[in-house]
Amino acid sequence: MGSCSSENCHCDQLGSWRNEHISLQYLDVVEIEGFHGADHEVDFLKLLFRSAPMLKGMTIKQTDLMPPNKKGCQELGSIFEANASVKCIWV
Repeated sequence: MGSCSSENCHCDQLGSWRNEHISLQYLDVVEIEGFHGADHEVDFLKLLFRSAPMLKGMTIKQTDLMPPNKKGCQELGSIFEANASVKCIWV
């Protein structure tokens, strides 16, 4: 997934992956490596949480290559709080 800088980005249009309704009914554990809080990463996590009703655990490992995006990481904390039934680990 790339990042978008255009105000009319195709990622935000109807039919983009951000607006998809997918079923991940058997997904129960997720591990993500290299997270740095970019908008598309945060949106992907939101998609996972709304698509995986049986999600029990999520581990997110920050990237060592660049400092994390402060806004994205704050939003990550809010997502974890809103999904308190899922054991979330952020390292």
